[in-house]
Amino acid sequence: MNSHVLIIAGMHRSGTSFTADWLQTCGLNIGQRLLYGTPGEKAHYEDKDFVELHKAILAEHQVGHLLPHPVNLTVSAHFQDHAQALAIEGRGHPNWGWKDPRTTLFLPFWRSVLPSARYLMVFRRYDEVVDSLHRRNEKVAPLRVPLIYVRDEYNYDIWSEVRRVLVRNYAGLRRRTPRIGDMVSFRLVKPLRKLRSSYANLSVTRLYARNWAFYNQAMLAFYRDHREDCLVVSIDQLLQLSLEIVEYLNRQWGFTLTPRPATSGFDSARMQRNQPTWKARLCERLYPPVKAVYQDLLTVESRSLARLGTGESDPSAM
Repeated sequence: MNSHVLIIAGMHRSGTSFTADWLQTCGLNIGQRLLYGTPGEKAHYEDKDFVELHKAILAEHQVGHLLPHPVNLTVSAHFQDHAQALAIEGRGHPNWGWKDPRTTLFLPFWRSVLPSARYLMVFRRYDEVVDSLHRRNEKVAPLRVPLIYVRDEYNYDIWSEVRRVLVRNYAGLRRRTPRIGDMVSFRLVKPLRKLRSSYANLSVTRLYARNWAFYNQAMLAFYRDHREDCLVVSIDQLLQLSLEIVEYLNRQWGFTLTPRPATSGFDSARMQRNQPTWKARLCERLYPPVKAVYQDLLTVESRSLARLGTGESDPSAM
């Protein structure tokens, strides 16, 4: 079987789940064991086998998917064997691929495993991504965890033990006197949770902005070396040019997907855009490189969009 693989890359909360959902409707096999979101969320459309592999490699380096600083992520031999097994399994499908934002941190490694793979790289403005991370954090972070929390990742700070004591006392209060406990929850706990998951939490906002830059810099670096195998598009352009993108994948890269408009499955309420300008300025103040990285992404995107109409590879260097 002539197998074609498409790797979907991008920072967390940048529209990669939506992209994987859309491409699945077009006929791309994105895995059988998909990871589902928290209650009230749609599926993440992440293949658990790839997610678990990436998490294990990150754990070996004692980091999570939010990096405290740039890390040289080498891949041990036993993880290389696991990746080869996943690649062999995927080759049973004519059009296959996967989505896991962590993949963005391992693009050169996957290039060595799958030399013929193609890459659809999705990006979104840094203020929108940071805002989305904050909103998700407010939904899923229980009170008992430390200041910095994103989904299943914990970073304990100096106040962790104090917080555990306070939460234990608060839980006891709710059992003994539910009415007082409810009042404390309404007057104190909920406002604190909202404050922790907001731009006012500067340490977390900086962490999010810094990782937006780390992930997108990784994409740009990979693009510079393999631009003929990459399409780089913002989520806004993907919505407008979804049919052209699928046609390019088929015509230029040999996929046999069915063109379907991405807008048919887009829920604008789930992807809040047009953030207040102060949020972008705060991100730029907390981590100045984000603005230059975003401009580089727009430059690369313009070259990708130019290719959609011609079907030609991008001969220019970045």
